[in-house]
Amino acid sequence: MSRRIPKRVLVAFGGLFVAWLLLILFFDPDLVDDADLALPAREIDPAQNPFPEIRNLALSGEEREELVPVHLILRGDESFDPAFLESLLEKHKETLALFERYAAMSDWQSDIPPDETDWESAFGYLSAWQSVIRLKRVEAIRHASLGDHAAAFDSALSLFDFAGRLQSSEVAIIGSLVANGIAHHGAQTMLDLLARSDVEASVLDTVANDLDRILSDPATLATVFRAEYQFKSRATIDLHPNDLARLLLPFVYKKNRSLALHANLLRVAIDVSDEDFGTFSRAVDAALPTGRWEAWAQTLSGNAFGYEGFLKMPTSLNIVASRDFQRRSILGLLRLRVALKRYRLQHDRWPENLAELVPDFLDEIPKDWMDGKPLRYDAAGRRIYSVGEDLIDSGGVAPDKAGSLKSRREIVIELDPATPRPRLDFPQRSVPPAE
Repeated sequence: MSRRIPKRVLVAFGGLFVAWLLLILFFDPDLVDDADLALPAREIDPAQNPFPEIRNLALSGEEREELVPVHLILRGDESFDPAFLESLLEKHKETLALFERYAAMSDWQSDIPPDETDWESAFGYLSAWQSVIRLKRVEAIRHASLGDHAAAFDSALSLFDFAGRLQSSEVAIIGSLVANGIAHHGAQTMLDLLARSDVEASVLDTVANDLDRILSDPATLATVFRAEYQFKSRATIDLHPNDLARLLLPFVYKKNRSLALHANLLRVAIDVSDEDFGTFSRAVDAALPTGRWEAWAQTLSGNAFGYEGFLKMPTSLNIVASRDFQRRSILGLLRLRVALKRYRLQHDRWPENLAELVPDFLDEIPKDWMDGKPLRYDAAGRRIYSVGEDLIDSGGVAPDKAGSLKSRREIVIELDPATPRPRLDFPQRSVPPAE
């Protein structure tokens, strides 16, 4: 007896297969309402918004090459050359003045056009600021060398103001990473200034108030994630017109399906963006849909490529959140460092515990934004620290890189380092005698 499959059955299965191909080729469901991920409406004072002018805060390629030794000098890899650095500060004094003016503005909002999808056009200008940031550090050192500690700390604090306002300006994840890099330069500069023994108590009082102001600024990580979603929702995969992949793309990528995955994860990230890094990372990891069925479901619906791209997103979110929570913890450590310096000036000793600082030098012990607990103090080891991104309290001893602010796994500030950083000083200028 023949077991041949009837022709009509084959035709039926063939029809179903073609229907499925057409479905995955053309069907991309409408995006679920994403109004909750919109950036909040803001009334912007144009006089307090540096955009678009700030895009021109950059140096030419030749000027950036000229500044390469500055990075090596600040790192201690090249000898300190005051005459060379003085010439750079004089040459770029107008750029430094612009930086100060922008940092003092309070109403930043990026000018990315609503239909902009090109990454370089939207964010390329950010990478050109690193050289200017290093010049600001040199400027602070020069002020301190000449005895003007108030101006030196103002230069350092302007880096924090600039960073905080950049992050609040709706420039997405890349802007947050740049902002937190700028803040790290500010922290290194502050530590160099606080290591000087001749800083006046009145200057420290002012610095403490300024750090309190910066610490009280509202968190802006949620704004970063909303801006990231807005940019992602506009972007498309760019392929060359004759690329074979253009023909295959509809079988493996659905923009709306992919965007819905990103939207759901970003909602979770926004909800926990003002908690602490431990809470944030656990929530984001738990929200990631995993398992063989999820991968097959995305593949069968024609979104294998979009799903693979989505799986990389939690890593990006955790990195940018880690840097932001570290920035907040470092600001707290700097505030604690100032309080300890003021305490020592008054009592000629370090405190036995941080409780001795409250309420005369601190209203409360700053929070460690990595695990949500108060920042730690090792009185015997003369160090203050955060547990860092691994969330393990190693007693203030970084498991990978020793030294103040060298490690991300244990964020440490040493009060009395065994090998202090070399002090960089400009020569004192001679004062002409009075006639």
